[in-house]
Amino acid sequence: MEEKKILRTKRYIRFSDCDPMGHLFNLNYLHYFLEAREDQVRDYYNLDMALLASKYQWVLLAGTHQISYLNPAMMNEEVEIISAIIDHSEKWILVEFQMLDMSEKPKAFMWSKFVSFSLATQSTAPIPEEMKQYVNKFSIEKPASDYDTRFNQLRHK
Repeated sequence: MEEKKILRTKRYIRFSDCDPMGHLFNLNYLHYFLEAREDQVRDYYNLDMALLASKYQWVLLAGTHQISYLNPAMMNEEVEIISAIIDHSEKWILVEFQMLDMSEKPKAFMWSKFVSFSLATQSTAPIPEEMKQYVNKFSIEKPASDYDTRFNQLRHK
């Protein structure tokens, strides 16, 4: 694993995020993934998305999410959330998220495409040059050609 390309954060599954049987609500996987990524980008790369929006009049907007639930995340369980940029173009990045138990068994994974958006023009726009350098530097090789192939890889892990 390459340092600072695959970002890791530990979290506990909160009582308030679970159903009466103690399983993490499906919607909350999305929240855990996106909040972890925001923290990781801030903590690993010292990038504050609010400051970047102000500096460049630019943001990354969530365009699409594909998520699969492999094993339940349970109330009070400690999990690790990992994320990495696995693909990109001039106007978007694709991030893979995984939620793992402490033995590295996958609980869920998600691919999210984030679209580069200009606040000044209110439309899609190329990623600013300084941010492209981060994207290029911290991207990893795409682990599978498509989402379904990746699902099968992780399901059998």
